[in-house]
Amino acid sequence: MPFKRLQMIVRGVSDEMNDFFKSEGRIIPSRETLLKYRELTDRIVTNTKGAPAGKQSAKALEVQTKRLQMINKALEGNK
Repeated sequence: MPFKRLQMIVRGVSDEMNDFFKSEGRIIPSRETLLKYRELTDRIVTNTKGAPAGKQSAKALEVQTKRLQMINKALEGNK
């Protein structure tokens, strides 16, 4: 899926994901939402598949990496 399209899809669940991140993973969104957001976040962290390479600050990359870890943990518990 093109990166821009994935960004648009994820934007549609941003409130749900914000609740997830603010609650430090206690409020867990649907598996589908987590998978889509993980795909986007993984692309950002690894600068792959259309993600803007090298455009993140060190702090933004740190935040995205933490988010990716939270998502993976939630998905492990949500099988």
